[in-house]
Amino acid sequence: MKPTALILRTLILLIAVVHATSQNGGKHFGDQVNKQDGKLSIYIEPITDEDDIVLVGMNEPTYRVVINNFLFSREAQFKKGGFYEEFLPEGIYDIKLKTLEGESTPFHRANLMVRSGVTTILEIPSFENEEFCQDSTGFVLDSLILHSNQGYQNKQIASWYRPEYEVIMVNQFLNVVIKYCKKIEEKGGVKYQFARLTFLNLLVEADEITFDRKKMFVNGHGSVDRLAYISFNGKGLEDKSVSSDLSLIIPR
Repeated sequence: MKPTALILRTLILLIAVVHATSQNGGKHFGDQVNKQDGKLSIYIEPITDEDDIVLVGMNEPTYRVVINNFLFSREAQFKKGGFYEEFLPEGIYDIKLKTLEGESTPFHRANLMVRSGVTTILEIPSFENEEFCQDSTGFVLDSLILHSNQGYQNKQIASWYRPEYEVIMVNQFLNVVIKYCKKIEEKGGVKYQFARLTFLNLLVEADEITFDRKKMFVNGHGSVDRLAYISFNGKGLEDKSVSSDLSLIIPR
């Protein structure tokens, strides 16, 4: 098996080439597309069962996306299937989610960079806003979907608790955001249990995540029941352990 870090570096190089695409057919907030714009594609990863079949009703958009930078704020609704695409001026953006009724949500991720002539793909796990923590299994939904002969049921557990967020500034504009259930500080560093780390359009999700702030290096470790997951620009893979040198994807 090839080292995951090497695979990720290869993915980054391939994506940089493949997604230096033309910008035909897009809109720039109602104006003609500027040739210097970049394309932002966001999709909400659907919830599937053990056979990878999308659960009934789970692929319907339940959020509105809010895109902010220092020049403007843009709010739009996801298309059916959880997709959103827009051409944007090159720059740093903050991504938020609102309910369809316009209410704010606790969703929080790292700032995103859109680059000229490049398609930037952002993956958002389904029902991220409804996640609670359970000590034995990590992230669970507050309306847990249970399949039975009668269909789908909702179940709420009083012992579940809200995950926390830690924001680590990389420079004046970029940050690393870690969503976690538990944080353990040891002599060798900090471990985040049942955690999800985002940086630019990189996502790491694992039962245990460690992050070296000085070296900008992240490690994620899975368990017997669940593999660790890493994705960059919408291309992901699972393994027992995953890692990435975040300094390699910092814009120069």
